[in-house]
Amino acid sequence: MKIRSMRELATFNEMLNRCCGQVWLEAPNGERIDLKEESARTRGLSALLGERAEEYEIYARRREDEVLLLDYICTWERKTA
Repeated sequence: MKIRSMRELATFNEMLNRCCGQVWLEAPNGERIDLKEESARTRGLSALLGERAEEYEIYARRREDEVLLLDYICTWERKTA
């Protein structure tokens, strides 16, 4: 998932704030970036803005948060298609 604009970034950030459980990005090398921790979120969002954004996987611990993420991603993909 690659974020392409400041509007997408703001929307994604708002969605992360709505998640109640742990949400993280996993890098190709296995590194995890906790998107619920404010200091690490900046690094994670930067990764999603970067050239290698498509290589990162996003995960959520709670089923409810997975639903939020999937809804966001599906809506985002329809808008960019």
